[in-house]
Amino acid sequence: MDVTGTWHLRHRALTAMSGGERQRLAIAVALAAQPDILLLDEPTSHLDLRHRVDLMALLLRLNRDRKITILMVVHDLTLASQFFSRIILLGKGVKLADGTPAEVLRPDLLETAYGCPVNVTPLSDLAAACVLPVLASTVLAST
Repeated sequence: MDVTGTWHLRHRALTAMSGGERQRLAIAVALAAQPDILLLDEPTSHLDLRHRVDLMALLLRLNRDRKITILMVVHDLTLASQFFSRIILLGKGVKLADGTPAEVLRPDLLETAYGCPVNVTPLSDLAAACVLPVLASTVLAST
């Protein structure tokens, strides 16, 4: 609980916790088993920006310091590009690409996976990319 910053929650009922607190507590429970691999399904989904970054930094520390392999399902591709050196892109249950964010986060591959056109804007100062559906910019322009 110390590692995940959830020690202060130890006496609080689960029903009284926010979604983000529950996510961090779930990771604390998983770490109690001292795993070699953490399998995570959208662990940042209920977190605000600060807690999202804090959690991702924690996962990177666990990977680096404890040699825990992190396998994470995430739909926030911009977040994935910032924090992961390897991305596997699936589309309809089939592996479409496996490699670095630059190799995988390409408009043609993402369009195949998600069924809509996307813009991929490199964020050179972060060695990452911002991934947005083209539809979002089209809808905003027409309103």
